[in-house]
Amino acid sequence: MAASSEQAASASTGEKRDPFVPLVKDGQILSLLSKTPRVSSVPLTLGGILWDPAGQSIALINETEVRVGDTIYDYRVAEIRQDAVVLVQGDQSVVLQLLFDDAAKPPKRTP
Repeated sequence: MAASSEQAASASTGEKRDPFVPLVKDGQILSLLSKTPRVSSVPLTLGGILWDPAGQSIALINETEVRVGDTIYDYRVAEIRQDAVVLVQGDQSVVLQLLFDDAAKPPKRTP
């Protein structure tokens, strides 16, 4: 049975490596790191943003405070906007957008 590089790369996903999967194929050492980013199985929820125009903004993702440069569930926080957070994993990016309920908006005043 031939082993795939994904099987050999199980060490990078936090799982134990299968000892029966060879680390060498065609005379080449297989990388233990996956070539494609692992998508987090944890759903990401943006709870809020404390916006700072000076660049010290804080976002609340899954009840965890994060700043630009922090890592959460294998994603790096690339940018915190007034209404969104940009997360990057490898060459993939994910934008978590704040959603505002109409009920949360102040009522319109009519003269």
